[in-house]
Amino acid sequence: MFSRRHIPARLVSILSAVFVFLASAVSAQTSISPEESDILKRGAAAGLLARDGELDQAENECRAVVTDAEKTLGSDKPTVVNLRISLAIILRVRGKYVEAAKESRDLMRMVVRMVGPEHGATMLVWDNLARSLAGQRKFDEAESIYDAMLMVLNRAHGSEHPDTLKAREGRAEVMLEKGKVDEAQTELQKILPLMEKLLGKDHAHTLAATATLAKCEMKHGKTSEAKNHIKQVIEGAQKKLGAKHPETVSYETLLTEWQH
Repeated sequence: MFSRRHIPARLVSILSAVFVFLASAVSAQTSISPEESDILKRGAAAGLLARDGELDQAENECRAVVTDAEKTLGSDKPTVVNLRISLAIILRVRGKYVEAAKESRDLMRMVVRMVGPEHGATMLVWDNLARSLAGQRKFDEAESIYDAMLMVLNRAHGSEHPDTLKAREGRAEVMLEKGKVDEAQTELQKILPLMEKLLGKDHAHTLAATATLAKCEMKHGKTSEAKNHIKQVIEGAQKKLGAKHPETVSYETLLTEWQH
């Protein structure tokens, strides 16, 4: 099954970014009503709950805020779209892949209309859709989505842009799950040096890519290399996320499994 093990770390940076991506559309308004200000605060609080691994509470609060926001502001407001992106990501991380995929498909049309196909918000929704499909073991469809993403990103930004690298990392995970271990490993070995340079060694996507490379190495029986890479990931996660963060714990659990 497509691993949920390495998704929460990315959730930290993703949810932090959600309320930034469409911020220009919000700030372009002449004023923000007290009702919208309250909704934004509640959405931020839900994001903090998710960041801290309180996904049950985060989902419940995010659902409630989305409902209230749609009633108060209307379904096509940037604030509401931001909240729905957050909810879709939380649903996927919680393993509610069918609902997450449906929400992501619905959001895609709205986000493309609002900010265009090359925007970071569009890529967030697209990536969430691909990962939700992979969670349903629809690997061919997920890979096709990443291929489409990469066509847009390569044309807009080039193959070494941070957004392109993130999409390449997601596609490599899908390839590994499809059994394309050699292809996935080759791709990860290409992008990891670039991710370390452009994003940083302890960035959530860099950590995830390193962990996926470790899985490839374990598949090839390179136990020592795989363990060394996971140890590097654990060290980075402890530094970036903290020792008690769910993602740090999940990396440590993976290492424990490999040691038995």
